[in-house]
Amino acid sequence: MNIQDLADSILQKQSELSVDRGFLVAVSGIDGSGKGYITEKLITALNHQNVNAVSINLDAWHKLPSERFNSENLAQHFYHHAFHFDDLFQQLILPLKNQRMINLTTVLTGITGISQTYNYQFENVDVIVLEGIFLLKRSLQHFYDFKIWIDCSFATALERAIQRNQEGIPLEQIIDDYQKIYFPAQKEHLSIDNPKSIADVIYINDFKLV
Repeated sequence: MNIQDLADSILQKQSELSVDRGFLVAVSGIDGSGKGYITEKLITALNHQNVNAVSINLDAWHKLPSERFNSENLAQHFYHHAFHFDDLFQQLILPLKNQRMINLTTVLTGITGISQTYNYQFENVDVIVLEGIFLLKRSLQHFYDFKIWIDCSFATALERAIQRNQEGIPLEQIIDDYQKIYFPAQKEHLSIDNPKSIADVIYINDFKLV
């Protein structure tokens, strides 16, 4: 399956529902699986078919480091407390899905923990692509019209995380954080929620970096 096939699958499902609201797609996978990259390509493919598709990145909705990290049970705590999911869905995702438009200005801390103002202004939206980890938790699955799991090995994901280094931290800390927090938290997610089993599409994205 390529990106165009993925876009066509979304539009086919959207046509079957035939509802006058936004069509909500979840793009999820482990940290470093390439969710953002695939989402960007998917939005482009949809827009080329005269579909007003917009993307929303979950990272902005991180909780403060003091809330999402806990030295007692690193992985389990991160899995349960990493994001403001309730605020995200109530303030942004559901109103946008139901009304196909939104004008929301909010202050979020994002992954760095530094407060920043975010402006979400969309009109006449056909497809909403929400991208991030843990989106396929059991408590969230019913919100989506279409669910995509980006499949990638932990080894490849770590290579990408090292190259990306979005937090600007030393190499040793990246490896330590992924091995002690992020990957164990993802394994918790895989065990509890079994996201692959409920995905409409599993998109393989396990190429090695060169």
